[in-house]
Amino acid sequence: MQFNKLKKVTSAFIYSKNKLLLHLRDEKKGIVYPGCWGLIGGALNKDEDPYDGIKREIKEEISITKLKKLNFVDTFLNIKGENVMHYVFRACLFKSSKIILNEGIEYSFFTKSDFLRRYKISEKLKKKCFIANHPVMKKFYLKTLKN
Repeated sequence: MQFNKLKKVTSAFIYSKNKLLLHLRDEKKGIVYPGCWGLIGGALNKDEDPYDGIKREIKEEISITKLKKLNFVDTFLNIKGENVMHYVFRACLFKSSKIILNEGIEYSFFTKSDFLRRYKISEKLKKKCFIANHPVMKKFYLKTLKN
């Protein structure tokens, strides 16, 4: 029997005024969900704490170092295809937060109806781009949305 090594990743549902921040992933071969809207996050470094990892990923991807709230939501073990442990967080931006996108094509804030429609037109690409069909997005979006 062959066992895949457990990969650990972290993702954040980041909100501003009840709208979810997603970034449009690069259209590169070899990355997961190329050309799709996705959460901020990524793989944890060896022996890195998930909380430190998500703070690092947020800084690397959108240059934000301070958040109004950064709360742990849950873990999710995805054993389909490969073993991946997801550490899921929820955060809120300060009104004064200035996003500088360092990874991806663009970012956008999604209303609940945008998210449930599963796509949004990219301003830069001038085409319909879909939300990544990722189990974490499906499982935790409504759980992290504050009404």
